[in-house]
Amino acid sequence: MENQVRRETVEAECLECRIGRTEPLVEGVADQVGKSRIKFVIFDFGGVFVRDGLSTARKVYSERTGVDIDKLWRNDLKPTWKRWEKGEISEEEFYSALTKAIGSDRFDLADFKSMFWTAMRRDEEMVALIKRLRKGGYTTALLTNNTKEWVEQYDRQDPFDQYFDAVVSSHEVAVIKPDLAIYEITMQRLGAKPEECVFIDDKERNLAAAMSLGMKAIRCTTGGAQVEGELEGLLKERDQ
Repeated sequence: MENQVRRETVEAECLECRIGRTEPLVEGVADQVGKSRIKFVIFDFGGVFVRDGLSTARKVYSERTGVDIDKLWRNDLKPTWKRWEKGEISEEEFYSALTKAIGSDRFDLADFKSMFWTAMRRDEEMVALIKRLRKGGYTTALLTNNTKEWVEQYDRQDPFDQYFDAVVSSHEVAVIKPDLAIYEITMQRLGAKPEECVFIDDKERNLAAAMSLGMKAIRCTTGGAQVEGELEGLLKERDQ
């Protein structure tokens, strides 16, 4: 996994050459940051910064076991999953419940976890966008519904501080999106006002919560290039 991350880091560094971009975002991000009302760009993790890991593992094991694991995860196990995301239970406790629900004779937990991490892919266009934003003077942050174990493992392999000035994970604050409190905690840590923030997520309900506080929001549907296209317009908005 570490070799994979190092290889992907090298790929990210030459991404601008591969996608044909020679100019920074929005006629030069450094020129925009002093004029734009937007100062902070906040990103979700799964479905925005990274893709495929959990969805791939659930799909493969659904086919192997004949159990709709995605449905099981989102319905029967949802309360347990949310407790894990809030830091109320451990990884071991959640996976024990998952294994029991599927059947230990049909579910290889070690293989499932390995598949999850192996299938996970950073969106390299999103990575390049984040790096350009930071270089141009914008503050970036990660706001994620996530677990202690997953955040710590990913951070060991690919440190978050390469990309984000602040990381807020649900497990450490015991609140999950779309609860308004987690957005307020994020802004407090950043020293930000809602109107200075853009929040990027793949789920409508999380975006709606951010907008209710006064943030701008972008739904990530296809990846970094799509997000960048929408972000350019928001960064051009000037203080009145």
